Amino acid sequence: MKKRRNKGVILFLLLLIALYIVIYVVPSVPGLFTKTYVAEFGELEVFDQVEGFFVRTENVYLALNDGNVRRLVDEDTLLRVGTPAVEVSYGESPEISDELQRAKDRLGGNGLVSSGYGVLEGGVVSFYFDGYEGSLNLEKAINSKYDFFDSIQKKGVIKLSGDMVAKDYPVFKAIKNDLWYVVIYIPLDHMERYWEDKTVYLSVDREGEKETVSMEVYSVEKEGDRGKVILKSGNYLKGLGSLRREDVRVETSKTKGLMIQRESLIEEDGVLGVYVVDKTGQEGFHPVNILDESDTMVVVSATGFYDENGEYVDTIDPFDDVMVTPPGEKKEGE
Repeated sequence: MKKRRNKGVILFLLLLIALYIVIYVVPSVPGLFTKTYVAEFGELEVFDQVEGFFVRTENVYLALNDGNVRRLVDEDTLLRVGTPAVEVSYGESPEISDELQRAKDRLGGNGLVSSGYGVLEGGVVSFYFDGYEGSLNLEKAINSKYDFFDSIQKKGVIKLSGDMVAKDYPVFKAIKNDLWYVVIYIPLDHMERYWEDKTVYLSVDREGEKETVSMEVYSVEKEGDRGKVILKSGNYLKGLGSLRREDVRVETSKTKGLMIQRESLIEEDGVLGVYVVDKTGQEGFHPVNILDESDTMVVVSATGFYDENGEYVDTIDPFDDVMVTPPGEKKEGE
């Protein structure tokens, strides 16, 4: 009986101690419940993940007769003027799919014929076709609005048959070995990432493999609630002839420095900075110098930087504990 009474007293005392800690000790410990993260060196890649509309100067060559196709070159082969890409022997006419017929109608009278199937202009051979070859050029890209590009069918490019072809239907095309273009639409607040002649890097997924090519900004303009950007390049891109409307990634910058979450930023007395929690739990404001930024992250100088007046300013150090949400600010839902 006595032992049970002693256990009860001990439990009561423990509860009193725990209550005392919760009421008096915990609130007096600075930064105990403050959410922080460690500022570490990293590399910030700023990019837009958007749809790209590919624009080229290209000629579609039509079959002179029904028959069997023999390809003399592979996809992406560069041919000189007069060099044949295929041979077509006489034979039966294949069945025409609805998809091919729609693309052929879209091409209209823009197809070419060549005796012996030699290319009339030097270019890169492709065995893909969608009917936009005769009309979608740089001039059309400049003058067209978003609604036109959005009308282009996704995955609407056809792989031409390497076996049979019908008279007056496409048998191959040749892309002029010159500049080609990609039209993209971006949020208005991303337009500052682009300016004429700036170099960017476009990546496209080709059957599980990422192909990346450098491009330059040809033009930037506001179109309604979007920004319209036209990129240009003369560089080689594998499978270019098969691309029309594709998901692309356009990298506009890549910068190294200390990585900070954008939501940590706060302005005090006209100075932009973050709050850092020191080893004693004290919170302190530190100015920062932004080197680059994305929608969610910023990369800043480490240890110190020179401000616009040429004065040295102490800033955050590597491995500082940065507050996720600055004092006085609350995230949605809190």
